[in-house]
Amino acid sequence: MTQVISHPAWVLSHVINIDERVAGFCGTFLRGNTSAERRQVIAAYLAAKPLAEDRLYEIGRFLFSADHRSILVEAHGRSIAGMRGALRRAGPTVHDERFYTLLHQLLSSPPHKQIARTIASLQSLDLPKLLILRMLPECLARAHIVEVIDSLGDNPVRQAHDVTEAYNLLIELEVDGAALTEAIRRVRSSDEFANLWHRWALKAKCCVPHPVPSAAQYQPIESAAEAKVVARKFRNCMAIRYTLGLLRGIDFFATYRHNDEEAVVHLRRQEDVTEFEGMYGPRNARPSVSLRCELESFLAQNGIRVRSQEHEKHSPWNSLRRMMRGPFDFDLG
Repeated sequence: MTQVISHPAWVLSHVINIDERVAGFCGTFLRGNTSAERRQVIAAYLAAKPLAEDRLYEIGRFLFSADHRSILVEAHGRSIAGMRGALRRAGPTVHDERFYTLLHQLLSSPPHKQIARTIASLQSLDLPKLLILRMLPECLARAHIVEVIDSLGDNPVRQAHDVTEAYNLLIELEVDGAALTEAIRRVRSSDEFANLWHRWALKAKCCVPHPVPSAAQYQPIESAAEAKVVARKFRNCMAIRYTLGLLRGIDFFATYRHNDEEAVVHLRRQEDVTEFEGMYGPRNARPSVSLRCELESFLAQNGIRVRSQEHEKHSPWNSLRRMMRGPFDFDLG
């Protein structure tokens, strides 16, 4: 059974116009025995050259008889290294017109040298892969990384944007850039890729200094790695649930010790004000009243806003909120 291939309207319009001057051109272009490479080469020509009405016959006869190299040279004014090989791997179906213009742009005026090598290494080519490749920094522009990002979801272009943004952000947060690059290059599956970003976020440093200075009884947590250590000690989910807030400078954590009791302190920045959000002991146990009082006094002396529960407005909603606090809630006042 002959496979039916549907081509986009832009190329069909050009082919039909040429067929009106050169009989049989449309049938030859669409026929299954026409090689996929020749169809892609003709499509690249049609995407690159304006088709003047008075030259359609000449163009049709040229595309009928010329070899692939000659067609591409005529389309682009010169031979573009890697173009024919890329079109050979572009499949049997004509792509969106932008695919051909972007492919020409990336090969003729690449933003960096790795582009051509990566295009040559991709087993198949389409527009999303070219868009992904264009977004990646040179150190990540590798064929297998493009393939992994392309497999991540319905919007691989957005995924490529996120990869680039996340990579640059982690570098700004002082992770080892060379080691991060190497880790990303070793990824071979979408599952590995997802796990990688959480693992490396835990190596980052906070971008905003802790708002309370260190003291004998008060030890700020300055990085996601420190948060992970403290979370293990206190057996809670702080390192997972609040990693991004900690790195962004929205959430702040510290340990506070008084007598023989120790707890984790959670502060939160709201606009320009940093508030005491809560404190918790091992396994999220409720700290003693004396420890809380000592901590609140210490924080108030250091410019942290402390909301007193006694002055909280009485409301059945507040009662319900307090009753609904789960085992992972930091606001345990």
